[in-house]
Amino acid sequence: MNQKTYEAEGFTFEFIPHGDPHKGVLSATGEGHGTYTAEISLTKLASRNAYADDAGELYKMDSSKLKRALNEICTLRLEEVAAAVQADEVAEQSAPEPLSEEAEMLVANPGVLDRYAEGVASIQDVVKDRNALRLQTLVAVGAQLAPLVSGKPAGANLILIAESGRGKNYICDAVAVALPDEFHLSFESSSAKSFYYQAEEDPEVLKHTWLYPNEAEATDLLVEMLRPLLSGGRASHMTVNKTGEGRNAAQELRIEGPASITIPTVRNKLDAQLQTRTLVAELLDYEGRVADHSRAVSRQLLPGNAGMDHTPQILAWQAALRSLTAHRRVVFDLDHEQFCFDSDEVSYGARLWANVLGLMLAHAWLEQRNREIIELTSGEQAIVATPEDYEAAYRIFAATCERSIVNLSVTHRKILDAAYELKQDDSSAGGFTQRKLAEKAGVHHSTVGDNKTFLTKSAKLLRETDDGLLTLVAGSSCSFASFAAMRSLISAASSARCWR
Repeated sequence: MNQKTYEAEGFTFEFIPHGDPHKGVLSATGEGHGTYTAEISLTKLASRNAYADDAGELYKMDSSKLKRALNEICTLRLEEVAAAVQADEVAEQSAPEPLSEEAEMLVANPGVLDRYAEGVASIQDVVKDRNALRLQTLVAVGAQLAPLVSGKPAGANLILIAESGRGKNYICDAVAVALPDEFHLSFESSSAKSFYYQAEEDPEVLKHTWLYPNEAEATDLLVEMLRPLLSGGRASHMTVNKTGEGRNAAQELRIEGPASITIPTVRNKLDAQLQTRTLVAELLDYEGRVADHSRAVSRQLLPGNAGMDHTPQILAWQAALRSLTAHRRVVFDLDHEQFCFDSDEVSYGARLWANVLGLMLAHAWLEQRNREIIELTSGEQAIVATPEDYEAAYRIFAATCERSIVNLSVTHRKILDAAYELKQDDSSAGGFTQRKLAEKAGVHHSTVGDNKTFLTKSAKLLRETDDGLLTLVAGSSCSFASFAAMRSLISAASSARCWR
């Protein structure tokens, strides 16, 4: 029985619809007049008038007031029915459609991350760089995770460093090609407050969104927004706007996360505080790369490739990934004091560890059809990550993100190794010329000059003497103590399996 109660003009009404939402049994109670009950059709004027006249005759109710009350009830009932119809339409539109067999198979069996990486590599003809594709995929889908209990985003963020033309943007483009449109936002440039003004209309404009600027320069003006958004899950900006009366009034513009970001760049260093909130990966060059990439371009001209339509594959992946958003919370049932990043040599180690765990959670999210799903005390359902998810995240991290711990490229390490070896050969030497370092490192002398500022000012592993010579800073060595921190991650990976 779907009984509705209304009050109007001093009367209390109880309406029980029969079939038609506007027809049914209506009881009217007036103070001191008893209760009158009869069938009524609320949308028909004659039915309402007859009801009011009979109630007035039998119970001495004021028929004029009763007619006005019935008109109000009719209006309310029409609004209720219209709202219910609209809600049903919205629910029907938002209800996920059953996945096609092709889309279901993409996420139903273990190995989702590898399938996605291979799939987009095939679509975009990516040569090698599979670990970079896997890393970037986990960063991108990490934006879909529910925040941690602290409110901080659970996903990882990334700075992807490579020389111009190496393919860093191509990696990001490949990962984006099969993501649902609402999963990501790419842009080439931005003013400092552009996203805040979008958020004035919709504070959730960046919620569960992977941000992909084309170059680091696109984020230079956004640093003050990105820091709190990436670390705290939201950002706010206080401004002054005109009211409707033309007066100035303070206004707070808020952006709600969670969001993740990848910043492709040729720079060795970005904003220091922003960089500590991200993983840092480097696309290393390799012999024969230019030929590999050139052949990939040539293959696009082949008749078979030129006419190939990847749309069905892309649509299948988009549908499959959308279906996974039904569950966003991921947990890991392991409480052990050794499961941590244990190195005081990396001051931002906790942030680094959070990013590594973000990769783990994203991997579990992709594999949720092959993971246990439990109900939390709050009633929310959560995917249970496994040691296999941590191991997958660690292997990708170890293969790509060494610069997250010490932000040094292969060239940097060659120069530092050369300085160390020269110092071992001649401990009394106060320093060495750039040409001497270049000869020992096997690089052009201009390369030492190009990297001198970073190694002396940013990394602070070399120092320049009063004579213009370069030498290692006291306490540095070619082994770099950060590798101890790397080993702590390896230990955690193996221990996670043992503790289960």
